Amino acid sequence: MNVPLHTNSEANSVPRVSVIIPCFNHGKYLDESIGSVLDQTFRDIEIIVVNDGSTDTETLDILERLNLKGCRVIHTTNQGPAAARNRGIAGCQGDYILPLDADDKISPDFIREAVNLLDADPLLGVVYGKVCFFGDAEGAWEQPEFSLGRLLIQNMIVASAVFRRKDWLVVGGYRAVMKEGWEDWDFWLSLVGISKKVRRLGNGSFYYRIRHDSRTRSLPLRLKIKLFSQLVISHKALYIVNIPDILKTIPAWLRDGRGRI
Repeated sequence: MNVPLHTNSEANSVPRVSVIIPCFNHGKYLDESIGSVLDQTFRDIEIIVVNDGSTDTETLDILERLNLKGCRVIHTTNQGPAAARNRGIAGCQGDYILPLDADDKISPDFIREAVNLLDADPLLGVVYGKVCFFGDAEGAWEQPEFSLGRLLIQNMIVASAVFRRKDWLVVGGYRAVMKEGWEDWDFWLSLVGISKKVRRLGNGSFYYRIRHDSRTRSLPLRLKIKLFSQLVISHKALYIVNIPDILKTIPAWLRDGRGRI
């Protein structure tokens, strides 16, 4: 792995943004993922890779080299993405957090644009980007405009969005019980539940790797029903208060037929 890993912030200063990268046996993709962070036009960043109990030799070898080259690596037993992100955030220093899966990547201006928006509006809690697909399929996701009513029935915010660490503390982090999937959707609902605003970037893009063996793309219907039931139960008050908006949103949601990735 030839990426020149380093902490982008000054040695004696606290980084403003912490990029948290959970990794379970996806070491072969880390070159691209971490490389996209090192290519950011915003430089005040630390990178923390959380080894979520990886077992394959290639990943373990790559993680060891990351540690030697200055990228901070935290090793845990396998507990799933929610717990891995929580572990990384608990040990980070940044005011702003960007979770980034080990097989995905971001455009060079992604973090800078997100930080500018968050700095300008203290009520803003979540900043996400346009989604482009790569890997086993390519193209752009025609994301619907954000609305709370829509978020309650369809997640249009991918796992990699920038948020404030203090808000993560307020809501208690990612809910580890969502180990089977949709832990990101659950977390965004938690932030919206404390009245945080949501914005999508005008130019910054998130690159989502399409893999036919992807965890979330292969969820059976029965599990989706189970997970959605957990969302409703966990955020019952939010769903009840916003029933009128949900009912207005459902026809458009059914009409365009675009589900979450």
